[in-house]
Amino acid sequence: MNEIVLFLVFLVLGFSALLLAISTLSALRLRSTKTLLLAVAFLFYFAKEAYVLYLVLFTTISMVDFFILMSVMDLIVLFFFYASVLK
Repeated sequence: MNEIVLFLVFLVLGFSALLLAISTLSALRLRSTKTLLLAVAFLFYFAKEAYVLYLVLFTTISMVDFFILMSVMDLIVLFFFYASVLK
């Protein structure tokens, strides 16, 4: 079960890092405040998922089901953000 949590956490962490990089480059290129705010939102997703990774790896918290649910929900939200940025 712990492998599923780690896979989902790394998936969300990588996806949010990718979206952070794309939105940061777009904000710098377009000099858009809205795009910069979107980049900050992706930064918070990245920081939150890094904290969840810390909790999973280095603490004895046994809330595996909650971490799976939270990571799946974050992945769905990030996918919709990606779809909106893609268009």
